[in-house]
Parts: sequence; structure tokens; C-alpha cells
Amino acid sequence: MLTTYTKNTETRLIDLIAKMRDSASGYYVVHFNFSHLQDHYKNEYQLKISVNIINDILREAEGYVFVTSDFDIFVFCKNILPNVIKKMIFQLRYLYMDDQLAYQGEGRENPDFCNIYELKLRWSELFNIAKDKLEKLEKLIEKENQPIMPVDDGILTPTKLANVEQELGKTNIAGVFRSQPVCAAKHDGFKTIFSEAYINIGALSNQLKTRVDLLSNRTLFRYLTQILDRKMLEFIAKNSRKYLQSALSII
Repeated sequence: MLTTYTKNTETRLIDLIAKMRDSASGYYVVHFNFSHLQDHYKNEYQLKISVNIINDILREAEGYVFVTSDFDIFVFCKNILPNVIKKMIFQLRYLYMDDQLAYQGEGRENPDFCNIYELKLRWSELFNIAKDKLEKLEKLIEKENQPIMPVDDGILTPTKLANVEQELGKTNIAGVFRSQPVCAAKHDGFKTIFSEAYINIGALSNQLKTRVDLLSNRTLFRYLTQILDRKMLEFIAKNSRKYLQSALSII
């Protein structure tokens, strides 16, 4: 008779393998890689059918069935005939016959469907598989239990204002400085009257380390523009040959 485990399975699986290190003689383990099935097959109902098939075929056998949290199944059976194992694998392969994990093109059996281990000869290999399962589960649980960090919505708070003000003082605006001509229509075309200089605020926001929407608060933004205006005047003065050859408007 088989004993089936569906809860705390990874821990129980590695504990059993560890205990069987010196008593593995006669045991075979069949590892069904059902974690690789298509998503619609990975559900409790389908797993229950699989376990029922295993228990029905191996009802006279001594052993264990482990259903891990990722839907893999490990079957431990002692002194079992090879034909019985083949029958179990065939029945489960038939259950999932529409999945490529069971059959590849033209009805060829997919060797990745399951693996068979003679426990006495491949104990270390199976132990490492179980250890890897447990470690992955522990990492998943740890990730799920991490506190949810508050979402940074980019709103300009007093703390962020201080950080942004400090950053702006050190920022090189060459990459966000823009200029565009203002033209007047003439009978023979267009004539440039003057140029407008401005800073691309979106590009500037992306350049800052502090994540903030510079346009979220108009009052605070007007305060920041005083810093930006000084930066623009300094930049234009350093590049006077390029920007002061004609009339220039700062916006």
C-alpha cells in the first residue's frame, strides 16, 4: 500500500530520501515532471486523477507518493516488477496525451515525461533533486512574505524637493536644453525672428536620480524654475557663440 503526501511535501521528500540512504535496496523512484505540463493541466483535479491512477496500479506495492508544490510527482515503490512501472507510466502518459510533455510529433514518446531511478545506485542524484525543490520553495515563500513596499508615485514631497534642489544644482543641462526658431511668414517664405530656449522637463525628470513628477505641484515647480533659469543663463553664457548670435527668448 502506498502512502500519499500532498502537504509539506518538499520537506518530507528530502527527509525520507535522507533516512533511506542506508536502506534504499529494492526501491525504485519514478519522478513525473508534471511541473512542465501546460498550465491548464496543472490543477488539483488533474493531480487527483494522476494520484488515483498511481494508487490503483500500485495497490499491492509498498512505497510512497509525493506531490510537490510545483505539481511534480515522486513515486517510491519497493520490489516492483518493471512491467508494472511501465504500465503506470503508460497510463499517465495517455492521460496527458495532448500535451507535448507526453508525446512529441508523430506520437513519439517524450523522454522528459518522467525519470526512473534505482534508489540504491542513484541516491545522491535524487537527493540533490529534492534539495533543489526545497530550496526553490523556500525562496518562493520568502519572496511572497516580503513586505509590500509603498508605491513611489513620483509626487513632489518636501523631502523630495530638497533632494531635487540639490540634484539640480549639480546637473549638467546640456542634454535637456532645447532651442527652437520663432518664424514670421513672408511672401517669399519664412524668416526667423528670434529663438526660444527652454529645458525639456520630461527629459530632465528622467535624468534625476530622485523619481519625481516635476509638474505635479505648480507652486513648487515655479520655485524650481528659479534654479533652472539660473542654470540656463549659465549654460547660454558658456555657449554664447552658438546661442547669442541672434535674439533669444527664455521660456
